[in-house]
Amino acid sequence: MNIYVVRHGQTDWNKKNILLGNTDKPLNKEGKLQAYKLKEKLENVKFDIIISSNLKRAVTTAKIINNKNEILLDENLKERYYGLLEGTTPKNIHEYWEIKKNLNTNAVEPLEDFLKRIFKEMDYIIQEYNECENILIVTHYGVSMAIDAYFKEKFNQCFENFQFGNCEYIKYNI
Repeated sequence: MNIYVVRHGQTDWNKKNILLGNTDKPLNKEGKLQAYKLKEKLENVKFDIIISSNLKRAVTTAKIINNKNEILLDENLKERYYGLLEGTTPKNIHEYWEIKKNLNTNAVEPLEDFLKRIFKEMDYIIQEYNECENILIVTHYGVSMAIDAYFKEKFNQCFENFQFGNCEYIKYNI
């Protein structure tokens, strides 16, 4: 089984380095162009199932990448909730990704809860679709980081070294 994890295309807030979280912003023109370029890169991959976060930026990216298959919308794959920090450019955001601190100030979804949500969802996807050859998951930066931690079993680390641009993908083989 191959699982392709894609981060959605660019939004205006991504371009300005504004923290999105659950705020439901659409792709901008560049984001749509990124999705079309990724579609070309993945055109030879036949996806058995496509699962997307239910936020607009992920759904639009999924539709552009593969408009042949039904897209399953999954609320559990939406971005981490950043509470009062959404719509801002916080300088200390890395502290919210340190498992030892597990900060929940500013109404931010605690890291431990977020990771449990994503790990549980990945367990479900792998079990439910175990006969699939290729699965496409379209989601967000934080979720992609958590999925990477899931597959690499690095649950107790700070995630500040993870780099994943808009409309990039990582392929995991199980």
